[in-house]
Amino acid sequence: MMVCAVVIAISAVMGVIISYKVESVLQSQATELLQKRLS
Repeated sequence: MMVCAVVIAISAVMGVIISYKVESVLQSQATELLQKRLS
């Protein structure tokens, strides 16, 4: 039981980190596109 709980917790943390990185990358790309259009 403990092993399953640890695996679930690790996978949840990894999912949050990955989604956060993807979101930050998308935001940086969007800001770059906006800056190119404005300039």
